[in-house]
Amino acid sequence: MADFEFISFERLIEFGLHTVPKHQHSSYRSGIRPNHWVRENQYTVIGQIDFIDCDRLAAGQSCKAICSFYAPKEDEKLFTPGFKWNIGEATKIIGYGKVVSE
Repeated sequence: MADFEFISFERLIEFGLHTVPKHQHSSYRSGIRPNHWVRENQYTVIGQIDFIDCDRLAAGQSCKAICSFYAPKEDEKLFTPGFKWNIGEATKIIGYGKVVSE
């Protein structure tokens, strides 16, 4: 396995939950730490999502949020405005993230 240098970085994102919950919760609180499934990788990255202007997000809703990532340094270049990825709870995809700005 390759050695990775890990870094922390933040992005303003749009976070959306699927309309039909495919997960155990019908809503999530700000501060969640889900799996971030980046299609380009064979692994997930870590990131905490802090909602802006709301405390809880229900199925079918979306909001702006600050996502604080901890990921391999070479992955930071993927997270540019417009980049979209799946967000999961364990192996179940619950929604998406999309970079709004750096």
